Amino acid sequence: MHTRTLLSSELWVPLASVIAGLGAFGFIAISSRSLGLDDYVPIGQLWSIWALAFAVVSFTSQQTVVRGHVIRREVPRSFVTGDELLPLVLLSIPLAVVVFVWNEQIFRSGSYWWPFLAMAMPFGTLLSGTTRGLWAASGRLAGLSFVIAGENVIRVLGAAVLAATGAPAPWFAAAIVAGFAIGFFRPSSSSGTRRWPSPPAEPGLAAATAATSLMAHASQVGAPVLLALHGADAREVSALFAVLAIYRAPYQLALGLVPRIAAMQVLAFAEGQQLRQAVRLRGLAGLALVAMLGGFGAAILGELVVSPLFGAAGILSDIDHLLGAVLVILGIGNLGLTVLRVATGRGLPLLVRRGTAALVGVVLLAAISHDITTVLLALVVMEGSASLTLSLGADNEWQASPTT
Repeated sequence: MHTRTLLSSELWVPLASVIAGLGAFGFIAISSRSLGLDDYVPIGQLWSIWALAFAVVSFTSQQTVVRGHVIRREVPRSFVTGDELLPLVLLSIPLAVVVFVWNEQIFRSGSYWWPFLAMAMPFGTLLSGTTRGLWAASGRLAGLSFVIAGENVIRVLGAAVLAATGAPAPWFAAAIVAGFAIGFFRPSSSSGTRRWPSPPAEPGLAAATAATSLMAHASQVGAPVLLALHGADAREVSALFAVLAIYRAPYQLALGLVPRIAAMQVLAFAEGQQLRQAVRLRGLAGLALVAMLGGFGAAILGELVVSPLFGAAGILSDIDHLLGAVLVILGIGNLGLTVLRVATGRGLPLLVRRGTAALVGVVLLAAISHDITTVLLALVVMEGSASLTLSLGADNEWQASPTT
């Protein structure tokens, strides 16, 4: 009976992640259909910035909270710590420069409402990310599941109301911001018996995790922004965003599972359970195979199903759909490798390996023409390079981890 109860409770988190993914799908479908591809550009760009902020700020804050509190099952009273604020600062400064200087190119609007709304994304994701980390660290999966699902449920319900009333684009942007309100649903302060020493971590782990997350997720959401900056047609920018956003659904599902997986990884390292790492790595390989099959299926059906759904038929080629699917597949694998490496507490090797792959991508993007196909190809090469660099020497680093 206990095993069955435990199993059912563990299923709440992936189920909530699926609901969150469906909520994202619903928001994008409703808002793009309501506004049309031309007027949808600022919403698509804002959603991309939210997704980037989620991966950088929320991912890092979740890891920081979990590492600090999962072992002692203690929920801190403080709102955020310095380590949790670090990724916010690292993202907010360059983001402010980009959205205010290139406002019109990115959002196709001279209004400064859009840059200010863009700056709300990192702060909102810090709120929701630390909340997810606190629920995961406390081991209360029902609360974690509610927060994961609730954020995008709020958004899709808001989009449905706005579409029914014929609201303009800024109101849909407000619906994105409204989703962050779920971050105020936090566990009460509690404490338990400390059973193991907290896993040690190298200085700068939070900064390395934030920088790595920024590079990783930029490849997942950056293509529409790059096209916009290089003067692509508004319909091309919106169509590419909408299609890639749907293909990223498995990636967003994986991000939703990060708090729970991170808690399990840190606890395993604290107990010295190295054997589990090899088992989980093989599990990740199996998941990657499933994702690959699903990705190629998405590529085949993309132009037949996904593009018409968003009014984007005929804008992306079959090779664009294929490259978009492969990009997400590689991203999922690299996310798993990143979580495992963060659990070891070693930040510098993670940053160097991911940075090497990012350098490959930057060189390619600087050398190519900026149409949809070549931009996607460059990003796929960058993610493939990251898969290679993150995999090399992984077994040796896990065995030598400071957490053991």
